Amino acid sequence: SEGVGMIGGSRWTRRLLATRKQHRVFGRGSIHFLQPSNRKVLAYIRALEDEPPMLCVANLSRASQAVELDLSNYAQRVPISYNRVCLTPRSCAQQDCLRHTLAIDPAPAVQPQPVTDYYGNEIRFFSVQDPHDALAITAVSEVRLNPLLAPDPEATPAWESVRDSLRRAESPEVLDAYQFAFDRETTTISHQLREYTAPFFAPGTPILVGAIGLMRRIYEDFAYDSEATTVSTPLDEVFRQRRGVCQDFAHVQIGCLRSIGLAARYVSGYIVPITAAGTEYVGAQASHAWLSVYAPGAGWVDLDPTNNVLPSGEHITIGWGRDYVDV
Repeated sequence: SEGVGMIGGSRWTRRLLATRKQHRVFGRGSIHFLQPSNRKVLAYIRALEDEPPMLCVANLSRASQAVELDLSNYAQRVPISYNRVCLTPRSCAQQDCLRHTLAIDPAPAVQPQPVTDYYGNEIRFFSVQDPHDALAITAVSEVRLNPLLAPDPEATPAWESVRDSLRRAESPEVLDAYQFAFDRETTTISHQLREYTAPFFAPGTPILVGAIGLMRRIYEDFAYDSEATTVSTPLDEVFRQRRGVCQDFAHVQIGCLRSIGLAARYVSGYIVPITAAGTEYVGAQASHAWLSVYAPGAGWVDLDPTNNVLPSGEHITIGWGRDYVDV
């Protein structure tokens, strides 16, 4: 979500979504995940004194619920605020959004109506026109996940043929993908990125084999550090210091793939904190980010360099675009 003003102060709200069933608690910092024994979904967001709340939690069963609380305490009272939010999960091949509600406090004079942006993401615009000290936005979504079988990486086309087909753009599908192959300020192409990428894309390498190898290298080379970067940290600085968060790692791999002429897009959403198998994912404390690479025949294939996985059944997609700025 985006809005005017600053996050600051020490007064935070407490919100609880509860169930009558027994549950066990696990979590970190100001977010706790409550996981009932029957794997139904429950989320408890607690904002501690002087500790701003994180953005989202999600525990997955066949039908999943994601809860996001965005709370801003302004440094001083503001007379008016203008806001744009993108919090509604997309309905696409791997998921269906069954229910979505949005609560805003203080309430805007006119309730925001959903509109679709250029990339098909659902967004809302609203303004609060009365003086206020804080703004709380709570989104609750129920999503049915439809895990997709990952394509055989060895069966995907050679990366050079994908690069060349993008340049020719001989079909609407390829032309649509081609818009995600260009340089952006947030994913600036550089000689360093090409050198970093080259070992995984030798002549004739299947595109998904190369992309997975690159994802693994980013996972191994970069450390997750929420204090190392901000939303405006340049890609070259992230690449140099080898530290950051999921947004940074997604931008790094997008920049690498675009540096050799491939199409990659940024994906924003949620991730389950702990899988059914007990694996704990990095980046579940807040909204998550990953990327997709375009592979003809397979379509857009998701890659999560923060966790070194191909998302399937444990990632909830909110939206996608060329980079973080779009979503």
